[in-house]
Amino acid sequence: MLTGGVDVDPARYGDAPHPRLGDINPTRDAFELALLQAALATGVPVLGVCRGHQLFNVAHGGALLQHIEEREPHRSRHDPSDRDVIASGWHDVAIATNSTLARALGAESTETLHVRVNSRHHQAVTTDRVAPGLRVTATTEDGIVEALEDPAQRWAVSVQWHPERPELAQRALFEAFVAACREPRTG
Repeated sequence: MLTGGVDVDPARYGDAPHPRLGDINPTRDAFELALLQAALATGVPVLGVCRGHQLFNVAHGGALLQHIEEREPHRSRHDPSDRDVIASGWHDVAIATNSTLARALGAESTETLHVRVNSRHHQAVTTDRVAPGLRVTATTEDGIVEALEDPAQRWAVSVQWHPERPELAQRALFEAFVAACREPRTG
């Protein structure tokens, strides 16, 4: 599982840094990319969350939009009642039918699932930056790619939002990931 955190270094996908690039950690990037490549090479299930979603795309040869200029709905902001509390942005995503993600969240194979999710990011995967071979499985109305899957893998999913947040009630995604981890690998 790849978690959230600092920005992915644009040097990883051959771009110059944007003036609004946040903190980066090249050592963390290298470590997590090596872990991800090893997992993919051996068929270990993968779940990427937030930064993990972005890194998932970069590891497959994609790139990132380094800064979303518009604040809402994707970016976190300070709570107006308490400047020390950071609040999420909220928006809807449409999850593709017959996807691992849709099945994990309980959708039928012919049903497009619409889910309200939180956002705390300013970097993003966009449709023109998706790595070759990855399947886009969730998007927003404004064209941000909110979930990806690697169809060449048994179970490899990434989401831009934070499914661990209790108000999202997406425990089923983690349960599906754990179940995939428990399944014996073949090959």
